[in-house]
Amino acid sequence: MSSAAKIGKGSTIKWNTVKLTDVKKIGNIPLTNAEVDVTDLDSLAKEFIAGLKDYGTCTLEGNYVGTGAQADMLADAKTGAIRAVEISLVSLSLVYKFNAFIKSFNFGEATPEGVIPFTAELRITGEVNSVDSTGLTTPFFAIADSAASPITPTPAASGSVYNYIADVITTITYVKITPTATAGVIKVNGTAVGTGAQSGELALGGTGTVTDITISVEESGKAPKVYVIHIYRAIP
Repeated sequence: MSSAAKIGKGSTIKWNTVKLTDVKKIGNIPLTNAEVDVTDLDSLAKEFIAGLKDYGTCTLEGNYVGTGAQADMLADAKTGAIRAVEISLVSLSLVYKFNAFIKSFNFGEATPEGVIPFTAELRITGEVNSVDSTGLTTPFFAIADSAASPITPTPAASGSVYNYIADVITTITYVKITPTATAGVIKVNGTAVGTGAQSGELALGGTGTVTDITISVEESGKAPKVYVIHIYRAIP
């Protein structure tokens, strides 16, 4: 029996609406219900009901670059500011939203041949809400090469398939993507492209290499859907 497990690749986290880069691990969001003792004189044994929820802390690990959202988090750790957090689990089409402050932010442990790591512990305050992408528009796309010829990916483009493979001959140096969707913001390699419009030139790597091109569609309050096209530039 095949597993229905999902991989974490493509998951993202935003701190105060800014995407945190170089993240290697997003920890779990623990949920603990407080115990309220409601035992009375008629009880035959101790009795309890669930009290207020406590979501604890969410721990992050990654490569320290010291810019963007990482710099913002370090600054907020010094002030204790509470910020909005958004975690997108792309493979599950789920987005978790909550408020948190930085309980701890650590970086360092530099070595001659290793990257500089960071860890951050987010103290969740209040409720954690989740939204899924049920009903999210699934985009269709077409690919053209630098000779303006169409490229057919394998499998054929479909809103329910998230990874594709396509081959091009060695003389092709770039491709263009034409995505379509009835709603949401479409991005190709992170750049917004209007529905039915053609993207700019997307350069391919050298002969014998594979270039990954991403297409995403984002709608407010829903998890983004991300499609990846692996384009192989053949060896002559």
